[in-house]
Amino acid sequence: MVVAMVAATVGRLSCCFAFGWSMLAAGQASSCPAGSGSCADGGGADDDAAVIAQLIGTSPPEGAKPGVVRALRLLAEQSTKGIDYKTLGLGWEHPTARTEYRRGEHRSFTHAKSKARSETSREALNALLKSCEGVPADGLERAVVDAFVREIGLPHAAGPGAEAKFEPVFAALEGELLLPLRALVEGQQAMHNTFNGWAVPPDKVAVVCEQIVTHVLKGDYSEWRYSNPVGTRQLEGLSQEQLQKWRGAAPPGDG
Repeated sequence: MVVAMVAATVGRLSCCFAFGWSMLAAGQASSCPAGSGSCADGGGADDDAAVIAQLIGTSPPEGAKPGVVRALRLLAEQSTKGIDYKTLGLGWEHPTARTEYRRGEHRSFTHAKSKARSETSREALNALLKSCEGVPADGLERAVVDAFVREIGLPHAAGPGAEAKFEPVFAALEGELLLPLRALVEGQQAMHNTFNGWAVPPDKVAVVCEQIVTHVLKGDYSEWRYSNPVGTRQLEGLSQEQLQKWRGAAPPGDG
C-alpha cells in the first residue's frame, strides 16, 4: 500500500516527467537535452556556457569538461525556475505539463516563496562558479553533485546524498528530474493519506522515498526498480521475453 501511495503521488506530481523516469528506468540518460529550448537549439559547450552566464551572471571555469558545463547549465535552468515544495506542498494545483515546468510561469513558480528559493539557488550557483577556478576536473564534478543534492533538499554528507555520483546526477538533470526529486524529499506529508482519507504510515513513506532517491543518485535505479521485492512481485507473471520488452519499453513524449 505504501509503495502504491508513493507511486500514485509521484505520478500525480510529475506525470509530465515520465520521459525522464523512463530513461532512468532503462538505464539511459535522456537523448534530448533538457531545459528551455535545449532540444531545439542543438547547441554545444559554448551555448551551454552562454546560458549559464545569462542565468547565473558568472561563466563556468576555464577548462571545465563539456559534460560538467552541460550539467551546470541544466542545474541552473532547473534550480533558478523552481517550486518550493517545502512551503507549498504537493497537489493538483501545480503544473501538469512538462512544457509548463520549462516556462516557469505558472503560479507555483511565481509564488513569493518559490521566487525567493530560486533566487537563493541562483546566488549559491554564482558563488560556486566563482569558487571553482583552478579546481581539478573531479572536484568540479563533485561540486555539481553537491549542488544538485542541496537543491533537492538533502544534505550531501549523510543519507542518500552521501552516495550521489556525477554520472547519475547528470542523467537525472538530462531527464529534468530536479523538481520531481525535490518533491519526493520535501512533499512527503502529502503522501500520508490516500485520496479517500486512509492513513499511510509516515515512516514507511519516508523509507520508500529514500530508496527511490538513493538509487537515482547512485546510478542503479534501473536495476533496483525491477529487482526490489515489490518490483519483482509486480512482474512475476511475465515471461523472460515479455520482461525484456517491458524493461526496454519506449518512453512517452514530452506531454
